[in-house]
Amino acid sequence: MTRLNALTRQLLLASALCATTSLAGAATSQPGTAAPSAELASLRRSESLLNALPTDWESRVKGTSARLGIPESPWSNIARKAIDPDDYSCQDTDLSLWVDGLDISDLRSALLGIAGELGGNFANAVLDFPQYDALLFGEESRDNRFGRNGEYTQVLNAEMRDLKRFWNIDSAGIQLLPFHGADVFGSVDRLQRLIEALYGVDASVARPAAEIVYEQIHAYPSLQGGDHPLFTFNAFAFTPPTGLEALGDRIIMGDGILQGMEAVGLGAVAPRAILGHEFGHHVQYDNDLFESDLAGAEATRRTELMADAFSTYFLTHKRGATLNAKRLLPSLQSFYQIGDCNFSSSGHHGTPNQRLNSSVWGSDLAASAQKKGHILPSLTVAELFERELPILVRPDAD
Repeated sequence: MTRLNALTRQLLLASALCATTSLAGAATSQPGTAAPSAELASLRRSESLLNALPTDWESRVKGTSARLGIPESPWSNIARKAIDPDDYSCQDTDLSLWVDGLDISDLRSALLGIAGELGGNFANAVLDFPQYDALLFGEESRDNRFGRNGEYTQVLNAEMRDLKRFWNIDSAGIQLLPFHGADVFGSVDRLQRLIEALYGVDASVARPAAEIVYEQIHAYPSLQGGDHPLFTFNAFAFTPPTGLEALGDRIIMGDGILQGMEAVGLGAVAPRAILGHEFGHHVQYDNDLFESDLAGAEATRRTELMADAFSTYFLTHKRGATLNAKRLLPSLQSFYQIGDCNFSSSGHHGTPNQRLNSSVWGSDLAASAQKKGHILPSLTVAELFERELPILVRPDAD
């Protein structure tokens, strides 16, 4: 954290005191009365930790995802909504409503407690700790499990092998990795290791910070020791930026997004559709397909809709996943479910209808363009998609 003037320090310590009081369910101490011992202990710990933090702590914490090269993901943007422009039909989906219906009051309280002792930027980053852990320390292993109870392990590992055979890119080194909230938040040692790696601090700073995170997450039974779905509501494709080449190419899938799809009745096919989509991003990385004349939200929407099309092309191709029309419907609904209405955001990934349109187009291409099981080169699929894109995203409001 940057050097604090006296007033800022007092406000930050007062925030820690209020958070601790709230967590303990006790009334805030009145002027002239002695503070409860638990509050004093928290106050002393906060002041000690603030004194130990490096002067550039705040800058190390802020923008962690961007620094690691983690792309914005449609799955993690589900809950971020914007006002709908008049010329597009954009509505809530079952998945967005499921997320909206999650009880996050205890999650807010836990993050408030962390913010009071370590700062708001750090608390916001805690939401992404499980995916950071998988990115920095995850490795492919037979022991890896996908889904809270490992229920998607077999199907996703099998599909990953099929995807590597299907697309004409150099995919041998792409690793498929899970991330689980309870695994990370269930160990102070693991949290300490992550904080040291993320922020370049030593154990004297990372250890007490890890203990604060652990205590707050485990103070609320509803957070299930970190197994709350919002800690892992994401899936993303990763190719390393300069300085992180040793990590290699990865696809990282969290329990929360799989749990959400299961909750809205799409658990049988949605995980495969999501994996196909994320692998589609690696097709784009390999072919330099992220470059275009578009900018901002339109550029992001283009690459996301193309990945949707890549996914359903694979899912329905007779040399891919061979889904028939009946089994395809949940896949198409999966992409519809993660459409968003963030038109003014650079992270806009396409409305529900646009995502559905792109998915249908990919499946139609697989049905019409294949001859004797011929797989179109990935660049050919991309070129055909580019021609169709203006039609896929045209205004559709009544």
